[in-house]
Amino acid sequence: MTTNAPSKYRLYCLDALGRISMAEWIDAENDQHAIQQAQLLKRDAIKCEVWNGSRLVARLDADDLAA
Repeated sequence: MTTNAPSKYRLYCLDALGRISMAEWIDAENDQHAIQQAQLLKRDAIKCEVWNGSRLVARLDADDLAA
């Protein structure tokens, strides 16, 4: 029996000018889990992006983050 180790995702939050204002690592089992964690962590952010390596997973605006 094998278990899948969580993947490392990077969460970048952007300011009103589109510049990175904050970045942090997220450990998640899959893309959807990483997006859910971003929503929980950054409810007050303007815009965030979730990345897995060089792959953009999601762009989340304020409405997405408040969901």
